[in-house]
Amino acid sequence: MTQRRHCIPIMVLAVACLLPSFAAPSPPFQEDAPDIFGKATAIDVDLLRVKGHIVVLRGVKVVTYKRKPEELNPVANLQARLDRGPVRCEGLEKYNIPGKEWFVGTCYLVVGERTEIDLNQWIVASGFAASFGDDYLEDEKFAQESELGMWKRRVRLRSSGLPWAEPSGAARRRTMGEMVGE
Repeated sequence: MTQRRHCIPIMVLAVACLLPSFAAPSPPFQEDAPDIFGKATAIDVDLLRVKGHIVVLRGVKVVTYKRKPEELNPVANLQARLDRGPVRCEGLEKYNIPGKEWFVGTCYLVVGERTEIDLNQWIVASGFAASFGDDYLEDEKFAQESELGMWKRRVRLRSSGLPWAEPSGAARRRTMGEMVGE
């Protein structure tokens, strides 16, 4: 009986030490970060490297679909625009990815002393990505109606709200799942 009394406090201590590791994970967004200004490189349509920092473009959802050879490559098109001048990213929040320093924010291409282009908006309005959230819904609608970028193809939204491009011809007949034939 004496042994059990000594074991119980040790077990309680062990459980107390383990509880923090079972606690809820930290939120994905942490503290705000200062603006970043400098030359940018396009990693993907919604992902830039600015002065060594990775910035995820807020409100932009990249869509992967098979492009025809004559269609513009969205990443190459974005990079051509980025080559025109420096980029300023603001409203940055540190994104909690273990071992990485990523930020989420809005980036602007600085063209002149008083002129900046909202890259997040431009990407969605050009049809290179969909709006993620409510920020760029009007720009997405414009791209759809103008059949720009990915909207030249028949692109539909999944029930999850994420877009997918419908294949054509033989690919449609081979595809199963959410994509339907004519």
